[in-house]
Amino acid sequence: MTTEENEEARSAHNALAEYVDSQLVEEEFNRLKKLFLKCPIKPKDMPNIRNMTELFQQLESDEKISVGDYKNFTKSLKIINRRLATEVEKRQSRIEQMLNRGPSECSQERARYESHQPPTGNFQQMNEVVPVQEAKEGTAGNFHRNEKGLSFTDIEALGKSDLRKSIGIIKIKKDGRLSGSGTGFRVGRNYLMTAYHVLDETIKSLWKLALRKAGQSNFKQAIYQEIQQLFEILPDKIEPDHFKPSQQPLPFGKLFEYLHKSGEQTEVFDTLFKQAARVEFGMKDGKATAGEFYFEYNIPFADEALDVLVLEIVSEGDSILPPPLPLEEDSIRERGHLIGYPIVQTEVDLWSDVTCNIYTNNRYNELQKDVTKAIKWWKDERNLMVEGDYAVCRNIPKTNCSATGEMFLHSSKEFEYRSSGSPIFAIIHDRLVVQLMYLRGYPEFCYAERNFPPQQYLFEAGVAMPVITQLLRKRCPNIMEK
Repeated sequence: MTTEENEEARSAHNALAEYVDSQLVEEEFNRLKKLFLKCPIKPKDMPNIRNMTELFQQLESDEKISVGDYKNFTKSLKIINRRLATEVEKRQSRIEQMLNRGPSECSQERARYESHQPPTGNFQQMNEVVPVQEAKEGTAGNFHRNEKGLSFTDIEALGKSDLRKSIGIIKIKKDGRLSGSGTGFRVGRNYLMTAYHVLDETIKSLWKLALRKAGQSNFKQAIYQEIQQLFEILPDKIEPDHFKPSQQPLPFGKLFEYLHKSGEQTEVFDTLFKQAARVEFGMKDGKATAGEFYFEYNIPFADEALDVLVLEIVSEGDSILPPPLPLEEDSIRERGHLIGYPIVQTEVDLWSDVTCNIYTNNRYNELQKDVTKAIKWWKDERNLMVEGDYAVCRNIPKTNCSATGEMFLHSSKEFEYRSSGSPIFAIIHDRLVVQLMYLRGYPEFCYAERNFPPQQYLFEAGVAMPVITQLLRKRCPNIMEK
């Protein structure tokens, strides 16, 4: 086994710990940790284990698990969360393949491909013309190739804009430590748009706590009726496992007011939301130069299927709201500029991909051909059957915009991790307009395990703004007010 393969498996192992940590709420994690008390974890070591990464390190130190061997771990995890345990078993199989296969061609092929990629970097470095990208014959590269560099008009438009003020980084804390992040951007009067899954766990934690408060109250029945009325939800959809917001507001603030009037203590909700999630604008040298804001409890719009979340933002101090960005309401162009806060370095800064290519309506057939090539690569190079992992790229109409507004694109390698919620711009009449919002990449297991094929076999998804703006005008017109 080569050093490269050791590092690849170790990276997937570390990513697995992060993934499991993101899927368990605090109560579940504490229950899981207790299952290892004295077997093998000593009581004195328990307080030092605050997250899944630290639990993995302790179990590995005690030889209960190792890279690619999680049998003892999944046995306990099944008691807490059987679905998650099944996912760990699947990922164990992939890590075992990394350990057992012969020398991989992946890094070599990927390096050859990336040697032709245009440079991507700090947003302030975008005043350079992006060079023409070459394409290797017989690969999906023909689509990725830019026929020309960045036009001077585009350079001027990007230079005049002050996107740093309007695009923010969302920071999510758990037990006082940063546990997640994403990108959001200003829209409307005082709103922020991001991907729903960026704050999915935070919202579900709020919901679970509200239901727990209701269940312990002397006014349980009345509170449940109020919840159904406020959230326009049927009784069989109230339980956390069935709670899936669909094109609706989430009036948590009104619910907390009702709970307070019913004699319930509501201060604990601050810890879960206002103190746990913030957005910072104008990040420069690690500082928020355009203000730090928290989110109001009354969420104007949420949709899990669309993966769209609109939040109202408020400043605790005297910070002025950053300017909103215009949203595309008509058509999508083939070329876009992806700008956001991926986790690519220790210093938080705005990054950009100014040569992002989008599979628009007239490129439907190219998308299908490129997906076929990707599936073949996985079969030939990794001996993996991944048709199901690319199914979402297949199951779209020829308009390239599914019922959930999803469209596909290719971005540079920097936007592989925690880029969700980043806006993708087109320059129209010397003006930057948001076309898409970046959501996720496929195959999803690559991003979860940090185990990537050559760049041309990754497909990123974004949600189309024409679909979202039309829906917002219908369901929440105040968000679209200028």
